[in-house]
Amino acid sequence: MKRGTAPAPRRRQHGLAALAVVLLLFFVVSLVAAYTSRNLIFEQRTGVNQYRSTQAMETAEAGLEWALLKLNGGRIDASCAPSTTITDTPFRERYLVTDADTGFVGAKLDASGNVAFATCVRDGSGWSCRCPASGTELPDPPAGDGPHPAFRVAIVGSALRPGLVRIYANGCTRLAEECLSFSANMSSLPLVRAIAPAGEGFAAISTWAAMAGRTAAVERDSSKTVVTALPRDTLIVRGNLTTDGGGTLRVARTGSASGYSVRVGGSSIPSAIEALGAPGSPADGSATLSPDPSLRDIVGTGDTPVSTRMFASVFMMRPETFRDQPGAVLLDCATVSCDGSTLATKVARNPGRPIWVEGNLVLDGSGDIGSAAAPVLIVVTGNLDFDAGGRPVHGLVYGRATSWRLSGTAHVQGALIAENDLVVATTTGSSIDHDADTLRHLSTLVGSFTRVAGSWKDFP
Repeated sequence: MKRGTAPAPRRRQHGLAALAVVLLLFFVVSLVAAYTSRNLIFEQRTGVNQYRSTQAMETAEAGLEWALLKLNGGRIDASCAPSTTITDTPFRERYLVTDADTGFVGAKLDASGNVAFATCVRDGSGWSCRCPASGTELPDPPAGDGPHPAFRVAIVGSALRPGLVRIYANGCTRLAEECLSFSANMSSLPLVRAIAPAGEGFAAISTWAAMAGRTAAVERDSSKTVVTALPRDTLIVRGNLTTDGGGTLRVARTGSASGYSVRVGGSSIPSAIEALGAPGSPADGSATLSPDPSLRDIVGTGDTPVSTRMFASVFMMRPETFRDQPGAVLLDCATVSCDGSTLATKVARNPGRPIWVEGNLVLDGSGDIGSAAAPVLIVVTGNLDFDAGGRPVHGLVYGRATSWRLSGTAHVQGALIAENDLVVATTTGSSIDHDADTLRHLSTLVGSFTRVAGSWKDFP
């Protein structure tokens, strides 16, 4: 009997062990990948944070530049846009108070002792802003996808130096009150600043800004009140002073005992120029100075012409620097005819800003140009003439014409300066009266705010 063949033994399966090894290797590789990519994850998170902080910083910088622009601008409406409405105030008057006697500047407070703030948000390709006269108003939230960064500015005056302010700007990556706010009752340093909400970028920066481009206050008393401001004299002519066509002019030092009524670099003063000293002064030649060595000795040097040196002796800067200062208003009368109404409109819309007239100007019409409380500073490159109406000008008139022929019925309350020669062809009744208060106010109220070098900082 045959034995049956025994079945072959089963072979053991090795796939399960291989799978376990592969899974283990994949796990190890995953750990290694996670470990090696940790820097990438960190950099991604850091990059997002840096993007937000950079955006906030750039927005705050834009706030500083915007505030300087508005401080040197004219009247604005509630949306911070230029306005032709006479009841709208300029930015500097809306948020600052300037002491006309000292030049010290402070934040404007309401009845509750609080200040108002201007706020802007990036909306598309431009800025949407609100400039309330009191309190705080947020612009309308932008529509569409972001980013929509925003800034708010605050301005505080200096208690140590006149004409000096510190501009603060808070920048945020979105329009959020908690990210932009300043202390409502702030009026001096230090400031209470906002805190960035979670997930948002925030930056807070500031800089000093000082008033420049104005006449100089040459004397102050112990309380820092301006006692004397340039010019001390009523009529200053660097070159020759002559008359034409029977022109007459009364020049007086009403209300001031220092300086001269007429000071010229030429050899003589025509008899048709009636020079009167301060009230109570003797009726002699002490009211005039001719020739004045300080004017006669102004000469050109190298690339600096004599006219530039004369201009700098009054305004302490070159003519082109004065013309290009941020607050200057340029009136082009060289290509377009200008009259008294044109100048009056420019002055009314831009209080506290110097006026540079390119070309000739005829002051016809009626109504005062400026006032004792709000004087004007006018520089004319051509001839400035008056008509028979005798429209008064309150402030300083500086003429740059080579030979300035002054005609009509002139009335100036303040001072008049001729950079070169002056030919007086004015009619009977014309007058220039030195007004010390007007000139003092020019030295404190009229000019441009510019950054003080080295004053920028991003810490309290």
